[in-house]
Amino acid sequence: MSANFEPVISENVARAIEALQRVRSLRESILAKGIDGIYDHFEDVDGDWLENWTDEDIVEIDKAASNTVVQSADQH
Repeated sequence: MSANFEPVISENVARAIEALQRVRSLRESILAKGIDGIYDHFEDVDGDWLENWTDEDIVEIDKAASNTVVQSADQH
Protein backbone atom coordinates (compact mmCIF):
# COMPACT_ATOMS: atom_id res chain seq x y z
CA MET A 1 0.00 0.00 0.00
CA SER A 2 1.22 3.47 -0.82
CA ALA A 3 2.45 5.69 1.99
CA ASN A 4 0.07 8.39 0.74
CA PHE A 5 -2.96 6.33 1.76
CA GLU A 6 -1.77 5.31 5.23
CA PRO A 7 -2.63 8.64 6.95
CA VAL A 8 -6.08 8.59 5.34
CA ILE A 9 -6.70 5.03 6.47
CA SER A 10 -5.52 5.72 10.01
CA GLU A 11 -7.70 8.85 10.16
CA ASN A 12 -10.70 6.83 8.97
CA VAL A 13 -9.99 4.13 11.55
CA ALA A 14 -9.74 6.76 14.28
CA ARG A 15 -13.06 8.29 13.20
CA ALA A 16 -14.69 4.85 13.14
CA ILE A 17 -13.41 4.06 16.65
CA GLU A 18 -14.72 7.40 17.92
CA ALA A 19 -18.13 6.77 16.34
CA LEU A 20 -18.31 3.30 17.91
CA GLN A 21 -17.45 4.76 21.31
CA ARG A 22 -20.23 7.34 20.98
CA VAL A 23 -22.74 4.65 19.98
CA ARG A 24 -21.71 2.44 22.90
CA SER A 25 -22.05 5.37 25.28
CA LEU A 26 -25.53 6.14 23.91
CA ARG A 27 -26.55 2.49 24.24
CA GLU A 28 -25.31 2.37 27.84
CA SER A 29 -27.21 5.56 28.68
CA ILE A 30 -30.41 4.16 27.17
CA LEU A 31 -29.99 0.86 29.03
CA ALA A 32 -29.36 2.67 32.33
CA LYS A 33 -31.93 5.49 32.03
CA GLY A 34 -34.36 4.23 29.44
CA ILE A 35 -35.39 6.55 26.66
CA ASP A 36 -34.34 9.53 28.80
CA GLY A 37 -30.72 8.48 28.21
CA ILE A 38 -30.98 10.07 24.76
CA TYR A 39 -31.04 13.51 26.37
CA ASP A 40 -27.45 12.98 27.54
CA HIS A 41 -26.25 12.77 23.95
CA PHE A 42 -28.45 15.00 21.79
CA GLU A 43 -29.68 18.56 22.02
CA ASP A 44 -33.25 19.57 21.22
CA VAL A 45 -34.61 16.02 21.12
CA ASP A 46 -38.12 17.27 21.78
CA GLY A 47 -37.89 20.28 19.47
CA ASP A 48 -39.77 20.80 16.23
CA TRP A 49 -36.76 20.15 14.00
CA LEU A 50 -38.45 17.19 12.32
CA GLU A 51 -41.55 19.16 11.39
CA ASN A 52 -39.41 21.98 9.99
CA TRP A 53 -37.03 19.74 8.01
CA THR A 54 -36.73 20.77 4.35
CA ASP A 55 -34.97 19.56 1.24
CA GLU A 56 -32.68 22.59 1.55
CA ASP A 57 -31.41 21.23 4.88
CA ILE A 58 -30.49 17.97 3.19
CA VAL A 59 -28.60 19.82 0.44
CA GLU A 60 -26.68 21.84 3.05
CA ILE A 61 -25.75 18.67 4.95
CA ASP A 62 -24.63 16.99 1.72
CA LYS A 63 -22.47 20.01 0.79
CA ALA A 64 -20.89 20.11 4.25
CA ALA A 65 -20.16 16.39 4.12
CA SER A 66 -18.63 16.57 0.65
CA ASN A 67 -16.50 19.56 1.64
CA THR A 68 -15.19 17.60 4.62
CA VAL A 69 -14.27 14.68 2.38
CA VAL A 70 -12.57 16.95 -0.16
CA GLN A 71 -10.63 18.81 2.55
CA SER A 72 -9.56 15.54 4.12
CA ALA A 73 -8.29 14.26 0.78
CA ASP A 74 -6.49 17.55 0.07
CA GLN A 75 -4.67 17.41 3.39
CA HIS A 76 -3.12 14.06 2.49
